[in-house]
Amino acid sequence: MKKQIDSGNPCMFSIANGYYYNHTVAVVGYKEYKNMRTGKVYTFLVAHDGWSTTTRYIAMKNTGASYVACQTSIKVPSKKK
Repeated sequence: MKKQIDSGNPCMFSIANGYYYNHTVAVVGYKEYKNMRTGKVYTFLVAHDGWSTTTRYIAMKNTGASYVACQTSIKVPSKKK
């Protein structure tokens, strides 16, 4: 998913468990934070969930979170003419 986002392509993340049970969110970015003491990097998805007007963050790598989910990548057309 990070590779798609880095390429400028948002993703749809359909989640079947947890807080977003049976819901799909638009993932538009990610944030990574490094624990300076342990060196461990934590990754959070930046999402728009349709339930709130504020940006939401979904815990992912090294956070202990796990999901039953499906990712759909969206290819954004080039604006070059």
